[in-house]
Amino acid sequence: MYDAGLAEFERQYFVAKNSIPPGSFAEPTKEVSVDAAKEGSTDGERARRQEDAAVRLRRDTNTTCNAEEFELVAPTVSTDRVCEHVTTCNPDDQVVHAEPTPTSDRVCRGRDAPEPTQIFVSVALKTVDHPHYGEGSDSAYVISRDGGASYSVVPELRLTKLHSYEFLMDGVSEDHPFILTLDSAGGWSDNPYTAGVIGSGATDAAHKLSFTPSFSTPTRLYYQSHRETHEGGAIEVVDPTFEADTNNNNIDAQGPSRFSTAYSPLARLFSLSAPGAFNGAVERVLRTSCEQSCGIRADCHGVYVYEAQGTVWCYGLSDISGEPVPTTVKSLSVRKIVA
Repeated sequence: MYDAGLAEFERQYFVAKNSIPPGSFAEPTKEVSVDAAKEGSTDGERARRQEDAAVRLRRDTNTTCNAEEFELVAPTVSTDRVCEHVTTCNPDDQVVHAEPTPTSDRVCRGRDAPEPTQIFVSVALKTVDHPHYGEGSDSAYVISRDGGASYSVVPELRLTKLHSYEFLMDGVSEDHPFILTLDSAGGWSDNPYTAGVIGSGATDAAHKLSFTPSFSTPTRLYYQSHRETHEGGAIEVVDPTFEADTNNNNIDAQGPSRFSTAYSPLARLFSLSAPGAFNGAVERVLRTSCEQSCGIRADCHGVYVYEAQGTVWCYGLSDISGEPVPTTVKSLSVRKIVA
């Protein structure tokens, strides 16, 4: 039996439903802030967004290296790309080891390894120019450092530690065997100094005496005859020194320059770096440290210091061959000096 009360309820329900505007009970759209979305993202998603932002920044604002440059320092979100001139090898004394890439310099290599310094030795009548004139032998050694073109009395020779020397005999008979010694007079009773020495007692027949002083070599030696006294002179053994070769403060018609091997991985023996500016305390400390490290290595011939994007770098180099090449960075090329 149909209930009249239920019918009345249904009538009132449908009247009320039809009177409600459409969408009144729809779930409101929830707005999520960018910050909230980031908070809810995974680490991987966050890293991808940061990488995309960095790519856009680099694409939009960074310096572009031209065809004659390579990228020395890659850009970051906060720093620009640093471009450097590509090196041109000097065909007179270098060969190309590797061609440049967008992120590396051309690699040049010296054709020849450094040669020992040659000192020619001959014998002449002792003159008043000799420091021991009137003492011992009437003969004296005379020295040439220009390949034997000219000879003179040399009261004191300067030799550099770890560098190799060849004393080449030129007209030195068996009456004047050439030695190194700790004795200022020399003579037949003297004991030759032999550490680092090959060919002690050299004459024309033996041709040469080779010597490489070390850091344990006494700072004072003498070159003398092993037969007669007072024919030679003194030898001062010194530490290597360093001299600026090229830097971006000496600007000539071609602009600032650097060693052609400055960025060569073949030539690089060691590197040091620290945050700082060029021509500041950091650069001075790094340069001093690099020179000290280079000074105790026989295979190190120079130091290169430069600054890029707030970091100062210093390299010890085994090869400083070639001619200076242009540079875009603040830098200093330092050559090791040997006597």
